[in-house]
Amino acid sequence: MTRKIGPRAKRIMSGFLAAGFYMVLSLGAKAAGNGSTVLDFLSIPVGPRQMAMGGSGVAIADDLYGANINPAALGRLWRQEFSLLHTRWLTDVNYQYLGYAYPTSGKGVFSGSLYQLNYGDIPGYDGNGASIGTLRAQDRMAQFSYGTAIADRLWVGANAKYIQEKLYTKSASAAAGDVGILYHPTPKYGLPDSSIGLSLRNFGTQLKFVEEAADLPRTVQGGIAIRPFYEGLTLSSDFTKELSAKLSAQVGIEYMAKNVAAFRVGYNSAYDLGSGLSFGVGIRAWDMQIDYAFAVLSTLGAAHHFGLTFRFGSLAEQHYERGMKALRQNDYARGIIEFGRVLSIDPQNRRALMRLKEANDALQSQVKKLKR
Repeated sequence: MTRKIGPRAKRIMSGFLAAGFYMVLSLGAKAAGNGSTVLDFLSIPVGPRQMAMGGSGVAIADDLYGANINPAALGRLWRQEFSLLHTRWLTDVNYQYLGYAYPTSGKGVFSGSLYQLNYGDIPGYDGNGASIGTLRAQDRMAQFSYGTAIADRLWVGANAKYIQEKLYTKSASAAAGDVGILYHPTPKYGLPDSSIGLSLRNFGTQLKFVEEAADLPRTVQGGIAIRPFYEGLTLSSDFTKELSAKLSAQVGIEYMAKNVAAFRVGYNSAYDLGSGLSFGVGIRAWDMQIDYAFAVLSTLGAAHHFGLTFRFGSLAEQHYERGMKALRQNDYARGIIEFGRVLSIDPQNRRALMRLKEANDALQSQVKKLKR
């Protein structure tokens, strides 16, 4: 059933906008002060799609990778997803990610993911400057996420994170959270299809090594995506404010040909390294998607990003099976509801159309018998 945007949803939207505006002002004030930050890997967009599009995409997030930039993206998933990522910098630094998302029936989408950034071998020295060999440094994070629709074309989501940084024999940990909102208004007055997104990320405890503490890279990112009349084309534009950094802009363009091959290019003003340009491609085949991006989206420099996504299971199939079970139990009203839910997800599902007619005819016959 379609849920219109009521007073509660409007209050949530207003609250997000007010919080985002306040956070931008407060982060600007801290950046002008002493705010030092750590864990730069928290500022790296995970998805190759977002990386190729200059780090933009808070308003077009619609996959498991997208939950890293806007957790509201999870609410749009209707199939299970399993994603892997490997990023390789031109140095020995590498980054791995894996995640899994599970959509439920009417209760939102749940997800779990793991992140690890390896800095490779780092030369170590004692207090007198003498070499002590090589040191190992790693950043790790475990994340639990949830996203759901709260009205028609309006989604919200949240991430809960446990973060650990390790250097040689010392380690430190922190807890943080993200929240996000995504709105896809109904096109009116001949205007092109569009969506709006906002996320507040990495708000939590400080990371403390021995006696020195540092803030996480708290970030506010908002943006808009427009899908012009040309089929398959998406234009994305974001603005990002991070603690200890100036306001930056991200823009990206994606063209999806025949829903099979994607071509992407983007620009990010946040980094002085390189030109700020990025590009990438993606291929979809059956239930698998392969993505690649080359981008400079961190202080670590340019990197190659490889992503692999598997989609399996189907929320539509779950509703179809429940509808068939209802038919076998002569619960035709329940069958009509379940087959209707299948068609709300997949309007072209011929099996569901046939079974819906069957359930409706059976219910009408049942009603006539009761009236006799």
